[in-house]
Amino acid sequence: AGRCSESLGFPCGSLTALSRSAGRCSESLGFPCGDLAALNRSGGRSKRFYLLLGLLTCQKCGSNLCGRWKTDETTYQCGKKRKENRSEGEPPCELRSINIGVLDELVWDTLVDVLSNSHLRKEEVKKRLLGEKGRDPRKKELDSQIRKISQEIEEQEVKKERLLTLYLDSRLDKDRFTSQDQSLSTKLDTLTRDRNSLQTQLDLISGDHWIDWLKSFDEEVRGIRDISDPKERQKTIREHIDRITIDSHDRTHTIEIHLRFPFVNDQVVYRDPKDRRKGYDIKKGGTYFTKKTEGRGRKPVKKRYNHHHIDKSVRRRSHRRWSGATTRRGVTRPSRRVVPR
Repeated sequence: AGRCSESLGFPCGSLTALSRSAGRCSESLGFPCGDLAALNRSGGRSKRFYLLLGLLTCQKCGSNLCGRWKTDETTYQCGKKRKENRSEGEPPCELRSINIGVLDELVWDTLVDVLSNSHLRKEEVKKRLLGEKGRDPRKKELDSQIRKISQEIEEQEVKKERLLTLYLDSRLDKDRFTSQDQSLSTKLDTLTRDRNSLQTQLDLISGDHWIDWLKSFDEEVRGIRDISDPKERQKTIREHIDRITIDSHDRTHTIEIHLRFPFVNDQVVYRDPKDRRKGYDIKKGGTYFTKKTEGRGRKPVKKRYNHHHIDKSVRRRSHRRWSGATTRRGVTRPSRRVVPR
């Protein structure tokens, strides 16, 4: 009590919010700074959902941006624009507010484009599906089984040769030779069939694994692009974006989106451009990109007039005029002339 919320580690800096929330700033509770009115009305839950809440930082003063809900538009504004978040005599921040819908859509679309074009992310999916060395884990297991069966086949063939030697040296009678030779031949046929079956599976995997992981990557990107649930979008954004800084000059906003991973403009560098079979390396890209918007990005709002607020005398005069105009539904009303009194 008596300490500023910013000194307690909260970015809001609102002593009013501190006292009303039993020692906790409203932004620390997951609501935009200064939105305690909505918090109190909803019994502890904010009625507003802000997709980028907690990620937006003002480039001019370093404060967090808050959500502002008005009748004609909704905007993100710097927390220092609110009087209760400034010290005495401190002027409001000069950052221009930016439309919430425009910024949310810009950040989401740009993030999806970066993820879909990132070679590092493709490599990540490839390793997850095919193993750390770019190989299908099933292929390693099949190779091991084929080698084991091949060794058994060699051992059976050596036994057959020894059996034949004993028979030719008259150290083994014909009946015993025939019985043992038939047993070894049967076992060899079984092992050969098993090895051929495993080899067929290995050939199928070796021929299709490149297409499989690329297809899986495309499906994963398509799944991210098709996310419509705001909370799921927010989860994806927080997984990949560390922070977003907003600056403004005249009517232009500059948005810097800082990622957690170097996905921006990463590249594939082949070890030997003339012989790509020697492999490649992924050159890491940047961790942030910049976007610009003009003005607030305000969406046009259709004006609505309430006919009850129009002066009754005006409505009476217009009613007495000739009426032959087309109505909203396209039906022409019959004309009639009002007899003057």
